[in-house]
Amino acid sequence: AALQQWGDAHVGVPFSEEEHAPMLVELWGLAFADRDAPPRKHESWGELGFQQKDPATDFRGGGMLGLELIMRLARDHNDAFRGYLERSK
Repeated sequence: AALQQWGDAHVGVPFSEEEHAPMLVELWGLAFADRDAPPRKHESWGELGFQQKDPATDFRGGGMLGLELIMRLARDHNDAFRGYLERSK
């Protein structure tokens, strides 16, 4: 029941500048602690695997579930997260 409620709250939820943009900045910091996050619409987001200059466009299908899962990996398993980034280059 709890998982269903969580999924309902995150799947299909559109990107919110107020709620989700700070998460992207945090994600950047977890990936690249020595660099400031770029503006939200910038080609540097490709370094995190986003396909467009605006990372929000990559979450349109699954809503914010994708961002929540990436954040969980980056926060809770940062060494592994950074390793995946390094291997994906």
